[in-house]
Amino acid sequence: MGRTIRLSRTGTSVEWAPYWHPTKPWLIWTGADHSDPTARPNYDLWLARYDEDASTGRLRFSPPIRLTDHPSADVLPVFSPEGRHLLWTTGRSADRSSQLWLAELDLDAIDAALDNSDTP
Repeated sequence: MGRTIRLSRTGTSVEWAPYWHPTKPWLIWTGADHSDPTARPNYDLWLARYDEDASTGRLRFSPPIRLTDHPSADVLPVFSPEGRHLLWTTGRSADRSSQLWLAELDLDAIDAALDNSDTP
C-alpha cells in the first residue's frame, strides 16, 4: 500500500461506509459523534469535495457538509451510476424498521454548499 492520509475526525467520532461519487469529486460517508456517553449518537450522511494537489499529487479534502440531519440513523450511502440520485438505509418509520430511501440530488446546491464551506 502507498501513502495513506486520515480524512475524517479523530477522537470519539465514528465514520464509516465511504462511497465515491461517479461524476463529481465528492466522497460521502456515514458519521456520528460518540462524545456524550449518555446520548444516543445521531448517524448522518456527510460529504466532502476533493482535489489533487498538483505539486505533490496528494488528494486534498474540503471540510465536510452534513447532508442529512434526522434522529434516525442514516447509513450506507450509495450514488446512482449517473450520480443524480442517492440511496441510503434509515429507520424513519414509527416502528423504526429499516428502509431504503432514495433522493434526487440537487448537484448545483451541493456544489454551492461545498463552495461556502471553508477550503482545505
